[in-house]
Amino acid sequence: MRLPNFLGQNYSAMHFHLFVLLANKEIEERAQGMWAVLVVAATTASRLIRSGRHYDPLNGIAAGEIFEYLTAPIYFPPDPSAVATIFRRNARRFGQARHVASIVTSWLIDAGATREAAMASHATIMAAAILLPV
Repeated sequence: MRLPNFLGQNYSAMHFHLFVLLANKEIEERAQGMWAVLVVAATTASRLIRSGRHYDPLNGIAAGEIFEYLTAPIYFPPDPSAVATIFRRNARRFGQARHVASIVTSWLIDAGATREAAMASHATIMAAAILLPV
């Protein structure tokens, strides 16, 4: 079977079928590349939105100071009133102290502390949080 004459050339059905297959393959490859770009863009956007929505810089500062206090060997065992002083210095309240406690706990685990030691420090931080205004 012969197809119509396009641009002065005669194409057979086999040529046309091959052309369609190659065009479909190129479309699929482009679509896969576009999907990869869309997934990366969506992931990046969601991380930026989440990080900006729930992040208070003073929580990070307070967490850093408490982390330094808890990891310094001269302050062992840690005193909840000293941790409460760090919270007050950074203008943190009870609700924010819970977030700071979770940040410090995860940092301690990342730094190599055992889970039990990190949870003991979490209890110390929460004991200090009770001393804060609501």
